[in-house]
Amino acid sequence: MKKLVGVLIILLGVMFLLSNFDIVIIKNIRDLLFAVFLMLLGIGGIATRKRLDYFFVSIIIFGFLLLLNFINVIDSNSIWLIFFPIIIIEVGLSFIFKPKKKEIILTDNSKFNAFFSEIEEKVISKEYTNSQISAIFGGCEVDYRDINIKNEIGYISIKAIFGGVTIFVPKDVNIEVQGTPIAGGVENKTNSNSDAKKTLIIDYTVIFGGIEIKN
Repeated sequence: MKKLVGVLIILLGVMFLLSNFDIVIIKNIRDLLFAVFLMLLGIGGIATRKRLDYFFVSIIIFGFLLLLNFINVIDSNSIWLIFFPIIIIEVGLSFIFKPKKKEIILTDNSKFNAFFSEIEEKVISKEYTNSQISAIFGGCEVDYRDINIKNEIGYISIKAIFGGVTIFVPKDVNIEVQGTPIAGGVENKTNSNSDAKKTLIIDYTVIFGGIEIKN
């Protein structure tokens, strides 16, 4: 990763050198530094997480396209003509190359976020109360089958915007699903258990996405 940062610094120096001899025309030095900063930010994010994160990859790509624009290699319209299809490709790749399953201990108010990425989690808790799931241009799979609801009612809040969410819920609880899908869908495949003493309420927002609920 340090080598890649070094390459960017060298690239910046080469740009200034070529600009001094009018080989490359730089529109604005401040804009050029901003583009390099975005790429460094993306590299730093990947280095911190120690894995390939599609959000930070997108930042690197966007910074590079800005760099090309600022040195007059591509125009402003071309940035979006290139960047938007790349984002769609990244979303597809995030569904194909899934990370390894993680196991966590959940006590209260945990959040699972997939932004241009995909996550897979297993929740274990003896005192479960609530959690939140967000999938924006990404996918989430969360296994709640090993939870014990602390009080009579537990909550899961789900937002799926151009993304997909799959959750697995216990069989010994009553499941209540509420929300309004907008150009999306919610599929509840759980077995009804109206005699259960505890209830798990799933509140959702779906916009061009999908949610699947299973036992």
